[in-house]
Amino acid sequence: MAFESSIYTDVRAGEAVDGVDGFNFQAVSPGMDAGSQQVIRELMLHQISTRWPMDREERDHPPSAAFLQRDGRFYFSRGMSTGATENGRRGNQLTQAVVTRSVDDIRPYRPAQILGAVNWTLEKAAGTTCEQWFAPLELSSGFEADMLLSWLRSDSWMQQVLPAYLTMLEEATGDNPQKVILIHDDLQVVLRWMALGTLLLDASAADRLELRAFVTDPFQTSAKLVGMHPELMRGPLTDTHTINILERTHSNIEPSESARTVLDWALRLDTFDALEVIDIAQRWMPAIGVRYGAAGAEVVTGTRVARVGREEWDLGVSIIEGLASNGLRSDLELYLDELAEAVSSYRLQSADDFARAARATRFAATSAIPGLAEALLAPTFESLAASPEFALTWVRELNPDGGWVWPRLEAPDSLVENLAQVILEAPAAALSPLLVLVKPLSALLPADRLGPAVDRAAAHVRRNPHSGPEVNGWYGASRARAALRGQLLNEVSAVNPALPSTTFEELRAGTWDFLAPGEEQLTGTSVRFLGMLDAARVAREDVANREALLRTRTRRPDPGSWWRVLYADTALPRDADLWVAWIETVGASSNMQEHIKTGVERILQLSPREVNARDTNRWLALLEALEVRNHPDPELETAIQDLTDFIDSIPSLKDRASDAGRRVKGMIRRRTPKEE
Repeated sequence: MAFESSIYTDVRAGEAVDGVDGFNFQAVSPGMDAGSQQVIRELMLHQISTRWPMDREERDHPPSAAFLQRDGRFYFSRGMSTGATENGRRGNQLTQAVVTRSVDDIRPYRPAQILGAVNWTLEKAAGTTCEQWFAPLELSSGFEADMLLSWLRSDSWMQQVLPAYLTMLEEATGDNPQKVILIHDDLQVVLRWMALGTLLLDASAADRLELRAFVTDPFQTSAKLVGMHPELMRGPLTDTHTINILERTHSNIEPSESARTVLDWALRLDTFDALEVIDIAQRWMPAIGVRYGAAGAEVVTGTRVARVGREEWDLGVSIIEGLASNGLRSDLELYLDELAEAVSSYRLQSADDFARAARATRFAATSAIPGLAEALLAPTFESLAASPEFALTWVRELNPDGGWVWPRLEAPDSLVENLAQVILEAPAAALSPLLVLVKPLSALLPADRLGPAVDRAAAHVRRNPHSGPEVNGWYGASRARAALRGQLLNEVSAVNPALPSTTFEELRAGTWDFLAPGEEQLTGTSVRFLGMLDAARVAREDVANREALLRTRTRRPDPGSWWRVLYADTALPRDADLWVAWIETVGASSNMQEHIKTGVERILQLSPREVNARDTNRWLALLEALEVRNHPDPELETAIQDLTDFIDSIPSLKDRASDAGRRVKGMIRRRTPKEE
């Protein structure tokens, strides 16, 4: 790749790239397009201050330099005053500007160092075509990294002021940037200060930091790092951070911890190590804090002596979580081996340890970096095997919202086997979320490998039914569902149906609705349970709605559940229509038939005058419904005939009224002789 270059100055028509005289491009390289020319013309040109005295030589006007990034392109310029224009007026200038689309053309330097390249000539080209600048550029000796750090190490005042300067630059590249102004009368000195300061930032921050020196008015430029010449200053520099290099003073600012740390590296380490650790740390410290960012940068660059144990583990998990949660994926991928080694050196011992490990694993998994989550999972499972009491803490943090997705595992067999062992030893309360977690790995586990854990988990759910719906997402869900169905059915069946059943009330409340049939093959016990579950669903409806529900349901309750659905909540003969609907849709168990027959027998023992014809007809409807379901049944046929004859003998309302009248008359006749 290369930098496209240009020269802009006052030209005659024959000298101009486009044949137009005046201030114009005198020369451009072949790739300098119109868009780049426009940015240079509007933003990158040397400016002459109106404060420059008329009696001063124009060529003595301070030169200028600039850098900015626009629309993915990087622009650099240097300019100077050149005296009179072609028509003899004051104010001529020449600006040499270059642009590149690739940040790789700048590397391994910072943009400010490019302003110290040997390529800057600041003179007209021989024709209208400039040469491209091919990367990497050669820098003037004072702008090389070694020379900049040597310069820092040789000047005690620079060392004293550097933490304040770096803190100013941190703010200048932050969310609420404030200008940093460097005051000196030598452009090279200002540019070296800019180069040194940005050398100690991370590369991306340096790429974003717009530079401008010398400016005619610092408040008329968008640049945040500005060089001012004393003779161009117009007044006080309010609301800015300033460093007066000539007078060796600077505005008050509390140096940041990160800036002090960077100075220590710059003074203590050789140039390569210092720049590597600084570049990494400056990226990491804003994301994960100075402590972890600085120590982590030392770990991955080998500039820190490893301390095997919790300190190193704590550092590793903090870096993984911090970088993953802040989107620094490339760094995680680059330093995977170093971070994996850090987190494998310690056996977790507390709830906080396991929670932090799980949180870091969760963020690592979202990064989609192969092997990163696994690097955390493997040592964590070893620790959980030794301390299974922390399994619930770990799994709740790993999968707090049920959204965990297993990354691709490089060594799945051993990892899953270790996880299975953890589950087999885990406390009952941890089993449900663990079985949910391992379900996607079912194909890697031998059949029934976790059978004992599933059984323990099902028993725990029976004691804690609020967690029941999770069962459907378990490894071994079919086994657990079958076990729960069998236990619930046994509990309901063990209670006298004429007595209240706590288990049936749970079914009626919907607590166990999740045990409704799925895709699994149902056993006889499960089929019977589902009949009881359907009975509970009918029983939860108001009595007035149950008949319609029975006649529209495709599945039917267990006939033996009539005690729970009918006997406990209804009364005969008032609710006979509901009982008839039950007989017609579900059937009637033998004890239900006996119950109805007994009721009919009690009626037949009464005098026809003692019963209500409408209520008795309801009993007849029950017998007829039973006879239809059990046809032929001589005993039912006899009962129906007997009840029909009984109903025929029940006095009508008219007969009852006549009888009542005769009784009243008789009473009157008996009283009359006594009254006379």
